[in-house]
Formats: sequence, C-alpha cells, structure tokens
Amino acid sequence: MTQAPPPVGYNPSAVHMQQPAQSNPLAIVSLICGIVGCLFITPIVGIITGLMALPKAKVAGGKGMAIAGIVLSILWIIGGIGFGAATYWGVNKIYSMVADTAKQPTITFINHLVDGDIAAASKMTDIREDQLKPISDYVKPLGKCQDVTIETPNLQMKNGITTASFTGTATFEKGTKHIEAMVVADGSGVKVQSIELK
Repeated sequence: MTQAPPPVGYNPSAVHMQQPAQSNPLAIVSLICGIVGCLFITPIVGIITGLMALPKAKVAGGKGMAIAGIVLSILWIIGGIGFGAATYWGVNKIYSMVADTAKQPTITFINHLVDGDIAAASKMTDIREDQLKPISDYVKPLGKCQDVTIETPNLQMKNGITTASFTGTATFEKGTKHIEAMVVADGSGVKVQSIELK
C-alpha cells in the first residue's frame, strides 16, 4: 500500500510548534469597563482588571487594551469627581443666594404678623391684607420667629429680578412649622410673594 505524498509546503516540525492563539480576557474586561465608565464601579473594575492583565500580557497579549482600559477608567473617575464637586459647589451657591435674598426678609415679615402689625407686613408683600389676617392669627401663639432653615432652595434671575423660592422649617419661640415661601427682589426692594406655614 502506497502512501500519498505529503502536501506541498508540509513541514512536520512546524505542526508541533504551532500553539493555539491565547487571549487575555482581563485586558478585554478592562477596556470594556474603561469605555462604559458607569459611576465609580466599572472604572474601578477597569483599573483592577487592567493591572491584573499587564503581567499576563507578555504571554497572552492585550497590553495595549489593558493600558487603554486603565487610562480610560482613571479619566472616568477624575471626570466623576469633577462633576460631583461642580454640582456640590452649584447647589451651595444657590442655597447661599436664596438664603441671602429670602431668609431675613421672611423672618421680618413673619414677625410683623406675629406682632399683629398687618400694615407693616403689607408693605413687604403683594398679598392682600384680608389674607394676611388669618396668617397673623395662626402665628401669634407661636411667638417670635427666630430662624428659617432652607431645605430646598430654588433661584431664578431674569431681567434684573431675583425670585427665590424655598421650603424649609421656621423656628418659633414655641415650636417649629414647615414653611413654603417665595421672595422677589428687584431694584425697588424685597417682597414676600407667597408664604405658607403648616
């Protein structure tokens, strides 16, 4: 029985030297996490898997993917910290501006009502006097308003008019009440546009 001749270019030693191509799954995971970058979770996973993939990259390859995953993950974390800091600064700035615009005028307005001085309160608002009387009757037994804590500030500025609205807590001599108020400031002064205590 005769054997067929080997195919042209056949090298038996080359068959034994070929090895299956290896991959580096950690490098792939690192790159994917670096691209997705959702919150702080995937960038942290991207950095960890990228660092774990680098020593294996000599054998399995994927060094470029691991480095790219690490770099992208670090950029996501830096961007997240920057966004968080900017948001925190912005909220504090709004809170401060609302407090500067609204807090003291609101306390003064309430204390006019506590004193029963509807005429003085009327000068600080566009609310009709017949609507102020029930508010005055409600706050008189509470004593003087000592402080207003602003919890959810909202600030709008348009055409030289600043509108500051907020919810929070009004602290009186004899207890606290939830407050919702809106104060408008323009070139002529500051007015309490609306107020609700409950």
